[in-house]
Amino acid sequence: MFSMQKIKNNQPISWTGIVRHTCLWMLAGLSDQKLSNPNFQASKAFPHGVAIYCVHGTADRVSAFSLIGQRLLTDLPASVSHVHLLSFSGPMTGHGIDEYANQVLEKIANNQDKHVLLMGHSRGGLIAAQCALMLKRQGIADVLGVFAIGSPFYGTHLALPPLSWISTSVAQMQLESEYLKNLRTQIISSDIKFCYISAANDAIVPLSSSFIIEKCYDKIVLERHGHLSVMSSLKLVLYLLQKIAELTAFSVPQLTLEDEPEEVVEGEGLSHALIEFYYEMDVLIAEYKNQFKLLQSPQQLQTLVKLRSQIYALIETPNALQGLSLKSYVEKILADDNFFAASFAQRWLGAPFQYAASFFNGISPTPETMLQILIAKYDAKTMATEAPQLVK
Repeated sequence: MFSMQKIKNNQPISWTGIVRHTCLWMLAGLSDQKLSNPNFQASKAFPHGVAIYCVHGTADRVSAFSLIGQRLLTDLPASVSHVHLLSFSGPMTGHGIDEYANQVLEKIANNQDKHVLLMGHSRGGLIAAQCALMLKRQGIADVLGVFAIGSPFYGTHLALPPLSWISTSVAQMQLESEYLKNLRTQIISSDIKFCYISAANDAIVPLSSSFIIEKCYDKIVLERHGHLSVMSSLKLVLYLLQKIAELTAFSVPQLTLEDEPEEVVEGEGLSHALIEFYYEMDVLIAEYKNQFKLLQSPQQLQTLVKLRSQIYALIETPNALQGLSLKSYVEKILADDNFFAASFAQRWLGAPFQYAASFFNGISPTPETMLQILIAKYDAKTMATEAPQLVK
């Protein structure tokens, strides 16, 4: 027996989401949109209200947040005055992320908003993060929080030539880019609250690239969604409403026992980082086994399993790193096994196939990409001369 609920629960939302997103894109205008909150009430804490600024991603348009913006209006807290859907001047001209962030900053300054929430999708999340740092540094506005939706804080394997040659922002989103390293450092040292929204089936921005664990107010993973379909998710809207209410609730912080500094035991950070790395290797191996068969290599799979075992040995054996960084240790194992000697199919079909399929289903990035992201995440945490014993 058919029912609307059954159809809804089983619809291919990665497909229907991209169709909806494309239709909105085709009908989008070229200028900013300002949506007024009908429930807005001025308060002593926010006399002019809190303004939300929404930043779209690469090659997208102001329509990217139109569905989210309209849905938010029905239940936004009274402290929010407006939702701004932003466009950019000079699109498709190869601007860098910092240049786009400057444009957002100028819009906020011109609107004289003093309390803001920033929200960005894909590259837009990086722009929002950069803008938030600039706003805090220049004292233009108080940033209550940043929402990053599917944003590549550790890069994306699809930031490739020829786009990276003609677009500064695409080049900045490459794996291990200096720009992203510097941005992450600034984010971690800031006092800005970051909320991360990831799509489980996003093959453009892998889960491990979509959040910075050292600076995480909150994060959520939306099942069944891809890179574009996440922007039509009702669960995303409900999550945003909940967190917006939290971040705009004015209160005077009280000192509690939780605020007292914790005693740091030397070596604990290293142990924890290696254990996290070990578990993420489990996920990587599982995803690789589900990869498109033509792009798999038995030798690569064998190396990944071997590497996982070596990481476990690091956890259990004192002084195993012997002063080496995790990056050096892992790269030596991969080099010894000739891990990066890709097959013809992997080399010529891998990236184009993944790019075409990434909008529709959960095809995972290559293991090379995932390892690069994981190494970037955990290398700095494992710079130590001794590895502590795993507590059993």
